[in-house]
Amino acid sequence: MLGGGGAQRLATAVALEVERHGAAAGVEPNEGLVVAALGGYGYYEIRGFTGRWWETQAQAISANFNELLPVVADLPAGAVVATDDEALVWLYARRSTVP
Repeated sequence: MLGGGGAQRLATAVALEVERHGAAAGVEPNEGLVVAALGGYGYYEIRGFTGRWWETQAQAISANFNELLPVVADLPAGAVVATDDEALVWLYARRSTVP
């Protein structure tokens, strides 16, 4: 795992190697950075898929909304709610919200 700035060090090392050897291999320096960025993105996506991160996010949102909905239902009809789940509040409680 690339923690603590490891991804930035890797991207820097790749950029330096491409800059040093890129001309001989026919690779432009920007292409090396693109390859490093795509590699990092792919690594992150694979970790998310294997760790089933979508389940964790859905559970956290559901837990937050289960606490929020009863409170919103008790507010006056003209109240505007500021929350991070504004779309869910509007869909389930038909209350005006702001992000």
